[in-house]
Amino acid sequence: MDLKSDTLRGSLVPARWAIALQNGFQYNRRVALKPGLYQLRVGVREPGGGERYGTAAAWVEVPDLTRKRLAMSSLFLTDAVEANLAPATDGKEQAPSPSKIVQGVRHYRAGQPVLYLFRLYHATPPEQSAMDAVMQLEILRDEKVLMQTSWQPITERQIGKDAKGYQLGGQLASARIPAWIYDLRVSVKTGKIKKPVQRTIAFGIER
Repeated sequence: MDLKSDTLRGSLVPARWAIALQNGFQYNRRVALKPGLYQLRVGVREPGGGERYGTAAAWVEVPDLTRKRLAMSSLFLTDAVEANLAPATDGKEQAPSPSKIVQGVRHYRAGQPVLYLFRLYHATPPEQSAMDAVMQLEILRDEKVLMQTSWQPITERQIGKDAKGYQLGGQLASARIPAWIYDLRVSVKTGKIKKPVQRTIAFGIER
């Protein structure tokens, strides 16, 4: 078990403060982990005023990159507000409506884009083109596939690249998706492997 503790302080402009009141504060921290399956547990305490606190937990899989095989990170969901893609306001206009997290599942309003992100490692050897790797998106309800995209080159969803692999992401339109809890499944494969690597994450749609 590895324990880390931080004290958080900051200031927000009125528009961002209104968003934070609706959806909470976002905190990011990088942690170096060896390959394996981990459970991350987070606790937050607000000193003073009754000592309010809250806790959460999530499972994270760290791929073994020494095997030099195609590997994916976990899937991450966000929205235009958290990704700083929403139009700014001067505090007088109504703040954009962010998604919210309920019991560990991110919920979106109908019509709000569902943004997803992940990393792909060792997609191809350096001497080959990234065009050899393709990806597919699926939306499942109760383990049944409701929507499936065609296989497309990962370069169409590439937002970054470094020595270890690719940063990929995109968005799904939710306007025609009925209110429910779904699974988003992302599959990636190359011409040299028969079975794609996959990751799945749950999300909700509200009316």
